[in-house]
Amino acid sequence: MSKTVVRMGVFETNSSSTHSLTILDKSEYDRWSKDKNLYLDEDNETILTREEVIAILKEDKYCKNVNWDDEDEVDDTIRDNQYFTFRQWQDQDEYDSYDRTYTTKSGDEIIVFGSYGSSY
Repeated sequence: MSKTVVRMGVFETNSSSTHSLTILDKSEYDRWSKDKNLYLDEDNETILTREEVIAILKEDKYCKNVNWDDEDEVDDTIRDNQYFTFRQWQDQDEYDSYDRTYTTKSGDEIIVFGSYGSSY
């Protein structure tokens, strides 16, 4: 007999597909899309500077052996930890992407965007 587990705030699927959904204020989205030194933190739906991303990663126990003076290694570490510039996010080839602009009832403009597809 299988046991059902309910986990609040979690979306799960037993398939090999990937789904990403991010919601940003339109002004933040526009700022990110125009400044090549800003990075999206999809987990927290925030835009960060390169310096902010590096500071976060320096505290990560899995990034302790990174040579922070090697720009190529830093760039790889940033990407490997799922922080993306607008161009990097757009250039992800393995999944389809979408973006939609909405105006909330209170008049705020937001952008809903993400990616989806199968990983097999």
